[in-house]
Amino acid sequence: MSRIHTIPYGYRMVGGEIVIMTEEAEIVRLIFNEYIGGLSYKKVAEKLTADGYNYYDDGGIWSQGAVKKLIFRDCYIGRNGYPRIVSDTVYQAAHEMSESRRKNKINSTDDNRLLRKITMCGECGRRLERFGAVSKGKSIAYWRCMNPECTRLGFSIVDDMIINALDRAILTSEHKTMLGSSIYEPDSRVIYQQNEINRMIDSDKVDYDRIKDEIIKLASMKYERIEYICSDKQAARIDELLADYTPNCDKRAEFIRQCVSRITINNERIFTVELIDGTSIKSMIERKKSK
Repeated sequence: MSRIHTIPYGYRMVGGEIVIMTEEAEIVRLIFNEYIGGLSYKKVAEKLTADGYNYYDDGGIWSQGAVKKLIFRDCYIGRNGYPRIVSDTVYQAAHEMSESRRKNKINSTDDNRLLRKITMCGECGRRLERFGAVSKGKSIAYWRCMNPECTRLGFSIVDDMIINALDRAILTSEHKTMLGSSIYEPDSRVIYQQNEINRMIDSDKVDYDRIKDEIIKLASMKYERIEYICSDKQAARIDELLADYTPNCDKRAEFIRQCVSRITINNERIFTVELIDGTSIKSMIERKKSK
């Protein structure tokens, strides 16, 4: 039967005294560090499960609620008769992180909510994650690729950098809508998949069955890219919104909702906005200037 944590995770009652369980204490410290490092409660739980850490002795998995409950237990800083596992500094940093994320959720605007659904890593094609953090006492929302198999983006991205890059792309665009066209252009996901297949073919131990499956997957991904046929009505709407665009939340949200299918950011800082007619407009992610 699974052990219910009547005594908080990381401790045991031995001979009438509460003692630290070394292995579990290390996981407690890992949870605090990962949370302070930027992962959400849910992402921490997923990471623990993926790495094979059990919540119960016989294999219970971690949940978002279990991680959150652990972060808010003051026993880990030595209160109420429990031995200390984390420092006051780490405990306080975790709670400041929690507060900053709460504020970021409240302050999230319509354009940011839409951007979260369509902004992808240009290296692997996975959707970027947006999360709150505290930097120099201020609450900031960062964007990050969380794919462990990706090279990831080698620079920090905050809300303003994405918003400014989108505004520049639209305001400097010389876009010409492609009417009635069906075109194909590989995106980052297709390129990544092709490179993975090439790597498997060049491997010393070739797994032909897996390569066959990956080629079928690649064919499906390529087919998905042949999808752009723009009607007169859509073209007119794109042109109208481009001409009427001003850099404010409402205009931005309207343009994203009606005209944008996907946004990618790669390691060269190229910011690409893919429109519903199959064309792309680009700008650069600029570094946030320190004040």
